[in-house]
Order: sequence, then C-alpha cells, then structure tokens
Amino acid sequence: MNNQKHKDRLIWGVLLSLTVACAYCLMMKICGIYPFGADTFLRVDMGMQYADFLSFVRNSSFLEKIYSFSKSVGGQTWALMAYYGFSPFNLILYLLPAQKIELAIFIMVGAKFVFIALAAYIFFCAHYENNMANRAFSLAYAIYPYFVRYYFNTLWFDVFALLPLLLLATERVVDSRKNAKPMFIILYVWSLVSNYYVSYMVSLFVLLYFVFYCFAVQGVSLKQMIKKAMEMAASVAVSLSLAAPVLIPAFNQLVKGKFNDLAGFNRGFTDGVYNVLMSVVSCFDATYMIDNIPQFTFSSLAVLLIIALIVNNKIPLKYRISSVLFMGFMGAGLYMSGLYYAWHGFSWPEGFPFRNTFVYAFLLVMLCRRSLEKLDFKTAVKTLVLGGGFYALCFVYYIKFNYLRWSSWSSELTAAAVAVALMAMLVTFRYEKVAKNMLCVLLVALSVVNGCRHIRGEKLLNDSVNPTKAGGEYEYNYTAVADAMTHTEEGFYRMEDLSARIYNQPMGLNYYGINHFSSTYDKQSQEIAAHYGYGVSMYTTLYRLNRLLPDSFLGMKYFICEDIWNISDKCDFIYDGERNLYYNPYHIPVVFTGITNAIENNPDGDLHIDNMFMTLTGISVLDDGEVNYENLATASEILRNNAAVVEENGALLKATATGEYLLTTIMYEDSWHIWVNGEKVQQEKFMEHFISVPLAEGQCDVTMIYIPDGILQGLGLMVSVAVMLAKGFIIKKKIVKGD
Repeated sequence: MNNQKHKDRLIWGVLLSLTVACAYCLMMKICGIYPFGADTFLRVDMGMQYADFLSFVRNSSFLEKIYSFSKSVGGQTWALMAYYGFSPFNLILYLLPAQKIELAIFIMVGAKFVFIALAAYIFFCAHYENNMANRAFSLAYAIYPYFVRYYFNTLWFDVFALLPLLLLATERVVDSRKNAKPMFIILYVWSLVSNYYVSYMVSLFVLLYFVFYCFAVQGVSLKQMIKKAMEMAASVAVSLSLAAPVLIPAFNQLVKGKFNDLAGFNRGFTDGVYNVLMSVVSCFDATYMIDNIPQFTFSSLAVLLIIALIVNNKIPLKYRISSVLFMGFMGAGLYMSGLYYAWHGFSWPEGFPFRNTFVYAFLLVMLCRRSLEKLDFKTAVKTLVLGGGFYALCFVYYIKFNYLRWSSWSSELTAAAVAVALMAMLVTFRYEKVAKNMLCVLLVALSVVNGCRHIRGEKLLNDSVNPTKAGGEYEYNYTAVADAMTHTEEGFYRMEDLSARIYNQPMGLNYYGINHFSSTYDKQSQEIAAHYGYGVSMYTTLYRLNRLLPDSFLGMKYFICEDIWNISDKCDFIYDGERNLYYNPYHIPVVFTGITNAIENNPDGDLHIDNMFMTLTGISVLDDGEVNYENLATASEILRNNAAVVEENGALLKATATGEYLLTTIMYEDSWHIWVNGEKVQQEKFMEHFISVPLAEGQCDVTMIYIPDGILQGLGLMVSVAVMLAKGFIIKKKIVKGD
C-alpha cells in the first residue's frame, strides 16, 4: 500500500513539474520574454550585475573564484561567490556556449520555479493525501507574485525552495523522526551556502515556525519544547560550522565593504504613508506594489480560505488563534519599521523592498492549504457572509479613493466573483469534492494570470530606470568585445569598454577593468576610484570616459568603444569592428620595479600620480595642472622598461623582477601573502592603496597568494566538526551492532 502511495506521489510530482514548466513558458510567451519574445530576464539587477556574475562563474578558474583582477581594481571574489555563485543550478551555465547567457538564465529561472514547486509539494504530501490540492498549492507558491516579480533575482530562488523542506525537517526533529537531524543539517548548509542573506530570513522564520509547530500543532509541554530547542540549536551550530568556510569570509567582506559604509548602511525606513486597508489586502497578496493597488486575483481566494480557517470549528481553536497571531506578526514585519529592520539584518534593502515577504508567502499558502483540507458546508456559509462583506468594503473603499486607476478593476472583480461563486456552489449543492477541485483549478489559473500581471507590472515600473535588455543584446556585446580583444597583446594589463554597457562587464567578459557593481563591494576600491577621478556611488565603481593620466597609472593599456568621439585623440587606433580597439601609448605596467615605494601623498589624484612619476623617473607630467603628454610618454616608457615578468591566475601571482622594490597597482589587503625567493616577506604600501614588495639583490622570484580573511579558520572549524560527526556515527554504529 505504501509503495503504491509513493508511486502515485511520484507520478503527481512529475506532472506537477511539467505543469509548472508549462505555466512558466506560458507566462513568458504572454509577456514576450526571450526566447518567446524580444524582452529578456536581463533587467534590473539581473541586467546590471547578475548576468555578468553568472558568466564569470562559468568562465573563471577556481583561483579566480577566490580573487579576481576583473573586480574593480582587483578584489576578493570568494565572498561574491558566497552571495551569487554557489547554487548547484549554476551547472546549467556549462551546458550552453558562454555567450548564450540569456538562454541559460531563462532555463535556470524555469528550473528553480519547478524546484520551488516540488519542495512545497513534498511538504504538503507529508501532511495531506489529496495530491491534486497539493499540486495546486505548490504551483501557487512557485509562481507567487513575490517570486515572479523577483525573477531577476534568481540567485535567491534556491533558498525560497529550501524553506518548506527546512520546515518539514524542523517538524521531524520535534517529532523525533529517524534521520531528521542529518536532513535538517544538509538542507540548512545548502541554504547558507546558496545565499547567506536570504538564509538569515529563513533562519528567523524557522525559529518562529518551531514555536508554532510545538505549541499549536503538537501541543508539547514547555519542558519538551526546551529539550527540542536544544536539539535544534545543536543542529544549527553544526550547520553553521560546516558552512563556515563560506560564511566567515563573507562576513569579513561585509565588514570591509557595506558595514564600513555608514553613509549607505542603515539608511532608514522611509517609504511614504501607508493606507491601512491597502496594507491589509496586500498581506494576502504577499507583496506590496508601491505604485499599484494590491491585486485581487490571488487575494480573492486567499481571503476566503483564511476566513474559512478562522471560522472552521473542525480546526482546533488553539491552531486558529496561533495562525492568526502568526500571520499578524509576519504581516506587521512588512510595515512596522522595527520588525522590518530585524528581518533585513537591520539595514534598509536598497531597490526592491520587502524582501522578507517570501516567508510570509509560504505561511499564507500553508494556512490556505490547511483551510481547504478542512472546508465543509457550514464553514462555507460563514465564509460567504464574511468574505462577501469584506470584498464589498474593499471595492467601495477603492472606488471612493480612486485606487483602481492603475488597474482594470473589472478583472479583479471577476476573479473575486468566481471564487465566491465556487464557494456558493459548495453551500448550495454540497458538492464538497467537486467544489474543492474546482477551487484548485481556479487557484492554478489565477496564479498564472497573476504571474503575468506582475511580470508586466515590474517591467512597466522599472523600464524608465532599468530598461530590459533585448534578446540577443548580451550575445552581440559578448561577441563584439571578444573580437576586439583578439587584437590585443598577451600580458597583465587593464582595459575598459567605453560603450553604453557598464557595471560588471569586466567580470562577465573576462578582462581586467574598472567597472563593478555588487553588494559585496570593497570600500577601499571605491576610495581608490574616487581618488583618481572615476565615478563611484553606492555599491558601484564606474569607468565612463578617458582620463589618460590615471588610466596610464592603473595600467589601462587598451580601450574598446563604438563611437570614436568617446576616445581621446592621444590614443592609437588598432582595430575597426563592431567594437573599435584603441591603444594607450602612455600606460605603465601593473607590476614593475622602482628605487623606492615612498611617494608623497596628495589628496588630488592627478598630483599624487605626478609625485609618483617625479620620484621614480625625475620627470614631472603636469604643467600648471594640465597633462604634459610628451613628458608622460617619456616617463611611462622608463617605467615600462622596468616591467616585471608576471604570470597570474586570480589568487596566485608570480613575478620575476630585478630592482629594489616591486611596485604594483594591486590593491593592498592583509589577505595577500608574499614570498621572495622562497622566504616570507611583509608587503608594504605604495601610493597609499597599493602593494609594494622589498626585493633582495639580483633577480628575484616573487610569489603572491591571496587567502581570504577567515577562510582558513572556517576550513578548520568545518573539518573539526566533520571529524566529530564521523566519529559519532562510527561509535553509534558499533553500539547498534553490539546490541
């Protein structure tokens, strides 16, 4: 019997996967998303940073995943990988050519939607027998408004999917089920490694759900709850230890970046005045649309099912009261600044707000599924009366204050009317099974419709600021830049693209540039950029136009552009193509030798560089604040003659040089460890921000290795805990055999 039940669930699970995949493709077709239309997923964060990071994940070596010179003027990428790159779904990238990132992202997002649905299906199947209802609510969770509006943040989807599985594992720990703790640890480590930021929110919700499940569902005593809490705490501690090689360096990077930027951190909770009724209804939609009214297409059903849950006497009173309190607390977390801060790590989430609503979304779907399971004739009658009154008040209120001007209210009214009609059918004809199945069909249909509405809504809200990149644009840009780069010389230097596309193109297209945009930025790299006259803003370092003096100092050897007027006439034309290539005759090496590393500092970047040239070559490159290009050419040539022979691969750099000091424009960080002729030496500062190395007499072999701060401690902790777990498992196995 159990085998047949498992077989049926497996078949229904496969059908669910196909249904979600079809629904996903249907939404993309309706909304004209690539490959079904001209638009792509490359918009907002996906267009500005994530697509390039995904290309970097695909194209980079392991050492470059630790440190890369493509990140601004160089920087740690291990913490960047911890936030963006460790999802197993990234393996999809390797199945397609590098330039086909648009198609790869389309497949990845669809695969993650399916994963979210299957995870929810596993959760519901552990509680309910009705596979049709389980499938319907799993699909509703997978394409919930919150998720489809966040399609450009696909890196978070793993954690969205792992949430119901973690809750199921939490239940099994409370119930003392076999292998519950290993299941929880594996899932929690996966979550933490996939994305620590969203996992923080999941951790808070798991704690709340643990209390809810113990009290409202199982009714365990306080003593038992404390005992189970200790078991959960131990599992959490083990999970954190196993994820330590990722978490500790990531935290240290945040300390050096975002936490060190008080101007950008904790900016305050300011988003205008909220309408109370709008806020209430938006809680049933699990997303807040700042410029639009809350949408009734899913709310019409959610409101009815939550009302049915509250008035259903078949459901224990303790469960109903706890559910209302739980929903109220989670809803308050969307609008009360104190709770809101707590959910977001005490920082305003820049850009799209209310990132914690995904946990509210699952709570809402879970309670609605419970409500449908226990729905009966008497409950339906009560629900119709209360639900109808609620709808009437909402529409009167919306019409009075003209909140419907942003949307066709007739479609919302139709959806509400259909849901009420189905509930009325249950009351009138008492066809409970038929009515419930029809409610499930309606749920699926409304979820797809709502998904389309929210994708379109997001596009309309952001097109003026972050327009969608058209299908084929990324491939065109990738190919054009790659063709231009084939005409460059081999070596360790920097270059930049002066075309319209900015942000993380150096990482995406595998060259060493300046542009960078991420949440795990290096504060010092932004200080360097600002010092030398490049554009900086919160999280971003931007190269937009030639400034040949700082360009030359930073080893900017080539420039790529479409339009000739973007390029200084001092540069030499090299290649004419979709992207033109130009050579900077004034560049100096990224790694070279000099007689000293002591350069007089100056708050003006150009004067600082002039001091460097004067100290190392005896030539001033500025005349009354203007660049003397003849002197710059002579001084640069001198330093190019002192270039070191360099072999670099991300976190490992080897150089051969002769002189007193090895000088670099590699950002100074304590995480660099340096050996000269096999002996460990201490790095010193050059130009306040960069690395210099004192050399021995004669030819020196220099080895530089970047070890992210905290990764060794994290590895030690992980190995220690893993060994303890292995020993415990062996001892337990021996005891069992002895019995």
